[in-house]
Parts: sequence; structure tokens; C-alpha cells
Amino acid sequence: MDEVGLSAVQKQVIKGSNTLGFQLLKVSDSLNNGNGNILIAPFNAHMGLACLLNGAEGQTKLQMEQALGLDNISIADINNSHKELVGVLNELPESNELTSINSIWYSTELKPAFKQLSQLYYDAYTKNLDFGSPDAINTINNWASTASNNSINPLLDTINPFANLYLLNVATFNAPWETPFDSSSTRIRTFYLDNGEVVNTPMMYTDKAFPYFTDGEVEFASLPYAGKNVHLGIIMPAGNNGIDKVINSLSVNKWSYWLNSLDTTSSKTLWLPQLRLKGSLSLKESISALGYGVPYDDAADFTGLAETRVKVDEALQKTRLEINENGEYAHITNINSFLPDGNNLSSMVVNRPFLLVIWDQRTGAILFLSRIADPTKQ
Repeated sequence: MDEVGLSAVQKQVIKGSNTLGFQLLKVSDSLNNGNGNILIAPFNAHMGLACLLNGAEGQTKLQMEQALGLDNISIADINNSHKELVGVLNELPESNELTSINSIWYSTELKPAFKQLSQLYYDAYTKNLDFGSPDAINTINNWASTASNNSINPLLDTINPFANLYLLNVATFNAPWETPFDSSSTRIRTFYLDNGEVVNTPMMYTDKAFPYFTDGEVEFASLPYAGKNVHLGIIMPAGNNGIDKVINSLSVNKWSYWLNSLDTTSSKTLWLPQLRLKGSLSLKESISALGYGVPYDDAADFTGLAETRVKVDEALQKTRLEINENGEYAHITNINSFLPDGNNLSSMVVNRPFLLVIWDQRTGAILFLSRIADPTKQ
């Protein structure tokens, strides 16, 4: 699928969104001490925070613009660009089910102008809520379950009864492959964890041609979903490199270099673990760790958002993604046979911690970004 023509502002929004995704992955990796799987939806996070820009003033607005990579762009252009990009992302084949929803929950009444802008340009769900009510957490979790087609439940485990404002996002993706894996070829193989331990996990196999690249730092394979609009990138450290080194090197320039270096004539075969991933990202914690914490403290200036002074009490993103032979949500296949390791240089065997990137090829927007430490865990 060919790229769509993007305006200069739209390109800046995509660059800011992808940059934010890489920064969130780096800080999440650091906050988790390199442990556990991480799943982030960069464009969804960027869109939710950009929505709040419409109510931000002063230093709060400045910090948020810097965090989003949207310096020196008018709020009107930011709003229009997000709305237009979402329109493109929604024009996926019917089999590609992308859910990307932002919601704003508030106990202090929102200003009508902000509420109108958030709904018009960001399709945000806004709801007045008494956070101290016994039913508050169930109200939010029931909304999330319905919005994600029962993929995300619960969204919250606890709630601050004294909160004024929550930004809560959900993101899921469900689509078949352009060329499905053959489930009869799936085998149990060894996966080597960073701590020296090993786990056995189902790995899918394909000998169908796919774009591939290696430079001694990483191995990179690209697989298209149905319609070839959305692609999955598998990035595994090459040689003696570790996943943390690859994560620390991530940038939009490095990402563009990898994409432009893909060899479409490669004859590599691929072994890829089946995955069931559920991500939970505190944007409040992560953005603050990046040095942009003003929106979340008492100095926050959201005078354009609410009738009284408020801060963002919580900004949370929940995500879900599954990788299997068909590409779609399904039960993991029962596999009984074990395949020992071999030194087949014609195969890319994804058998140690790696990265997943799901991106829209038309716009360049990274939809999901994941660090896989252990494929047997969610």
C-alpha cells in the first residue's frame, strides 16, 4: 500500500508520536529494570495528551508541547492533523480491527469549549464521575470492557476517591496476516531469557518471502497484515548485542534507516514465538520520568479545561495484542513436538528478547511498540 500525502504538520505529528513512543519504551524499560514485557500504543498516547493541550496554559502547555514534539505549531493545526490522521487510520480493511480510544473522566465540570473540541477532533469519550462513589471503578471498567469488545477488563484495579481528572486510554489490534503461518509447522522451541534461564514456547514458522535486514546490530523482519496497510516489525539483537542496547539506540532516524534498508528479495525463513500481550502504562509516571511532570502536579494550569483549578490525577493506557498463526485473536494451538536449536544461517530464529513494532505504512504512525522479555508471559 502506497503512502498517503501528508502535510508538513501531519509529518511533525507522526514524528512527535513515534519519538514519544521510543522515549516511553526507554523509560518503561528503565523503570522496570529491564524486566517483564512492555506494550505501548504510541499514537494513542500522543493523541490523548494532545487532546489535553486544548485546556492547557502557560508552562503546562509548553511542557506538553515539548513532550509531544509539537513546539511552534498552532493548536488548530494540531487538532486538525490528529483528526485527519485518525481518518486515514480508520480506512483499514474490514478485517483489520484497530481500537484506539481516549476517555476523560472528571468530577469538576469541563468547560463547554474544551469538551466540544475533545469530541470533535479526538472523538474522546467524556464523562462526569464522582470518584468517591462505590460504583465509580465499575463504571470505568464496564466502559473499557465495552469499548474494547471485552478485550480489556479491568482497566483499573484501584481508584483515587479524591481525584478530579483521569485520562484513560485503551488500544487493541486484531487482524489476519496477508499470508498466514501454517499451524502444522508450529513447534516448541527454546527461548533464552536475559537472566540466563530458558523457557520452551510455541514458535510459528514460515518460509514465505518477507523483507529482511541485518547490519550486525539487529536483525529486522517485516510481515504485512491483510491489506498490506499495517505491518509487524520484528527486531532482534544481532551477535552479542543485548536488547537494552537496541532500546537505548532507538530514534526516528534509526527507525527510518531500518525501514529503508529492508531487502525485499531476502530468502530467509522465520521462527517467531506466539504471543499474548497485555500492557499497562502509567503515562503520569512515564511522562514525569521524562522530565515533563507539570501537568500532574499542583502547579498544573488547565484553566482552559475546567471551571476550577485541576491537575491530571492519572493518565493510564491499557493495551492488548496477540500474535499467532492467523494473526487474529484465537486460542493458542496445542503443540506437542519439540524442535531443538540448530545453526541454520538461512533462518531468523527469534529466540531471545526482542522488539515488536506495528506501524501503518501509509502514514508512518507506530501503532504499537513492545519489548518482549519472555514470550510465555503476558
